[in-house]
Amino acid sequence: MQQSGTRSAHLSIQSMNDREHRWMQDVLHCAANQILEEAREHDCTHIAFENLADIRKRMTGARRFHAWAF
Repeated sequence: MQQSGTRSAHLSIQSMNDREHRWMQDVLHCAANQILEEAREHDCTHIAFENLADIRKRMTGARRFHAWAF
């Protein structure tokens, strides 16, 4: 589709990207809800998070993980 260069092709590619973004946001939202649910089941008072700033720079061999959401 990229080779055709038409507006329709561009919009189709963009809509696929938007669809993937919405799907990934939903997956992350469900994962966060599962963490909260497990914390509630175990009567946890705190949930600890790591500072993930610059994690891609700090990880060795991170190239294969660049598409992952942290």
